[in-house]
Amino acid sequence: MNVSSNTSNGTNGSTIIANFTENLTESDGGYNYTWGCMVTLNNSGGTDTLWTTNNNTFKVDLFAPTVNALAPANKSIDTDGSVTFTYNVSDNASEVDCSVILDSVNAITYTTVTKDTNQTMTLNNMHLFASDTLQWYVSCVDEAGRRTNSSPILTIDTYASAVSGSGSSGYNGQSYSEGEIGSDGVTKSSLRAKDTISFSLNDESHEIKIRSISSSTVNIDVSSSDVISRMLSLGQVENFDVDSDGESDLSVILNSIDGGKAEITFREYVKQVATELCAESWSCTEWTTCSDGERTRDCTDANSCGTAVDMPEEFEGCDSTAVTGEAVKKAPAGGNTLWWIVGIAIVAIVAFLMVNSKKK
Repeated sequence: MNVSSNTSNGTNGSTIIANFTENLTESDGGYNYTWGCMVTLNNSGGTDTLWTTNNNTFKVDLFAPTVNALAPANKSIDTDGSVTFTYNVSDNASEVDCSVILDSVNAITYTTVTKDTNQTMTLNNMHLFASDTLQWYVSCVDEAGRRTNSSPILTIDTYASAVSGSGSSGYNGQSYSEGEIGSDGVTKSSLRAKDTISFSLNDESHEIKIRSISSSTVNIDVSSSDVISRMLSLGQVENFDVDSDGESDLSVILNSIDGGKAEITFREYVKQVATELCAESWSCTEWTTCSDGERTRDCTDANSCGTAVDMPEEFEGCDSTAVTGEAVKKAPAGGNTLWWIVGIAIVAIVAFLMVNSKKK
């Protein structure tokens, strides 16, 4: 498009500052424009027409990107813990950057997305998200800073099994009933994601739900009046306060995972049982400097067994004058008095011998 109707006149030797205004839209047939100036010189012998040697470019961008979130569809269910997100974006004028947003958190940003072409992103371990359902959408911004979000926001159930081949597709879970349990406990094997186990403890009804299974962990919900969610690692014991009295009532241990199926043991929590199931793993800080004949350190159990069978000493006697820094056990009470008595006796004997020697 040529703009030739806007002109500005000047005299010989003058500087011309000209402003031209043109209303351009994206429908004018282009989005990237190049502009320059043409100058006509009126000479005595005629006219000369010159174009500027440097031409500038600019872009017309009036609209935000159009974004479509395509897959997974709304209210779909994840069956293997691996989800592929698909979307596309259109923008007539600008380059576009897009981000996939999961539960209001930016999962990943793509710079300069290929427009009008389906874009994909695959995420694994989707079962590890905290919520039962995950909402996702795509947010894109163009070079003009105009941002748009896909609509509608889509929802996906992320609590299916996280292990391929676990046979969870279309699986709605199986219910087991174990009645009253005690300190001997119950072991259940071949558990799959969405399975539930109901039982009684101290004449109160409770339930364990297998939320998801990975190659080395199991997510469970223990519920009665409230729901307590935990992740179990292989061999790990978790204790639960199921009656909300501030004391543990139930112990659950993950024994094994095989082919996407888990084996757990759950039993009434008692201190002896916790000791049997939990191996203490102590580590201690460095000893403090010796003060008033004692020094201390802090020791913690990495496995939080709640027992102190193998707990190291956290204080001991020491000698503040020692230069080696090693602990010196305190002398028994009365030890200094004994040395004084021995010293006085020696002095008395020496004095007695000297007196007798003079008499002779």
